[in-house]
Amino acid sequence: MYAAHDFFTPQPERKVAVFLIRMILHDWSNEYSLKILRNLRDAAGNDNKLLIVDNIISYACEESATKDIPGAERPSAPAPLLPNFGQASAIAYFMDINMLGLVNGQERTVLQLKELLAEARWKLVEIYYGNPFAAGQSKAIAVPA
Repeated sequence: MYAAHDFFTPQPERKVAVFLIRMILHDWSNEYSLKILRNLRDAAGNDNKLLIVDNIISYACEESATKDIPGAERPSAPAPLLPNFGQASAIAYFMDINMLGLVNGQERTVLQLKELLAEARWKLVEIYYGNPFAAGQSKAIAVPA
């Protein structure tokens, strides 16, 4: 069941298996994203999952701090391209700049998402990447920490 909800107020639904937020966190700064995530965490039981469908951007170099998360390591581009495919993936970085300028939001890397979730008492446990050149195709799964 999908239910509309003001995510800056406590989550009324508690008998759910999964909370789904799609293209939400990139609209908000860390301060407001934490409010959203904490409200969901306060409503979550030990068996709940949080599914985040959003843009997850890559660094232009390899990232070693997230290798413990299944799926977090994105396939690298072949040489001589940068690991993040360079100019071919520029749309994600343009979107990051747009989100910052328009709504004080941001596209996040896996590490930024992991740290944000941890601060809200969630643990990032898995990443699924979609098409590297399509926006909004990545999925992150978190469980209560």
